[in-house]
Amino acid sequence: AAYVYVRSGTAWTEQAKLSASDGAPGDHSGYSVALSGDTALVGAYSAANQTGAAYVYSTRPVPTLSVNPSSAPPGASVAFTGSTFAAGETVNLYLTSPVGNLLGTGTADSAGSFVITVQVKSAPYGPYPVFAVGQTSGDQANTTFSITPRLAVSPKTGAPGASVTCQGYGFGASELVNVYWRTPTGSYLFHGNATSDTRGSFRLTFTIPASAPVGANLVFGKGQTTSAVGKAQVTVQ
Repeated sequence: AAYVYVRSGTAWTEQAKLSASDGAPGDHSGYSVALSGDTALVGAYSAANQTGAAYVYSTRPVPTLSVNPSSAPPGASVAFTGSTFAAGETVNLYLTSPVGNLLGTGTADSAGSFVITVQVKSAPYGPYPVFAVGQTSGDQANTTFSITPRLAVSPKTGAPGASVTCQGYGFGASELVNVYWRTPTGSYLFHGNATSDTRGSFRLTFTIPASAPVGANLVFGKGQTTSAVGKAQVTVQ
């Protein structure tokens, strides 16, 4: 371990013990130490099966990240809010891991806060971790965002017997999705199914039922693996 001491006059008092949460005997944690302001970098040259590791400790407040709304379908806009990053630094948002799948980028203000608004990309149904990474400080924060289904129809109006194309997003990857027509009286008609692709999207064309009443009718898509449900409205003329 490494130990932090504070001096008052000629006396030194231990303030903190810095030890790694995954530390093990023989790691030699504390063999090397570098200090910069309120941050300490502690080396452990035998950690990770002799590969070596370095641990960062800081008294700075922990960066935070939140999202509003916490769930939305592909195509929707959501806002990620972060705080306690370095002032003026660029912050990148990544989906699933702190590298690779870039969602968006922004700049922290003088207080280290930011708001990054992004459009949800096509991805399968379910929760995902989202990471904010400061490009100057290396600070990280994360939150969880859930993708929900969305169903779109084209055209949105038509007469009985007309063709309608149904496009689904945010369902389970490679799952069977059943599509139903629901009338204002609550009856359901099965109109077929399709298998979504690896991003949870599918496409299906059907005809407006001959018995469909004039006015607003609903179309439902239900994933047979996830039970995820998306819906859209068709106005029958």
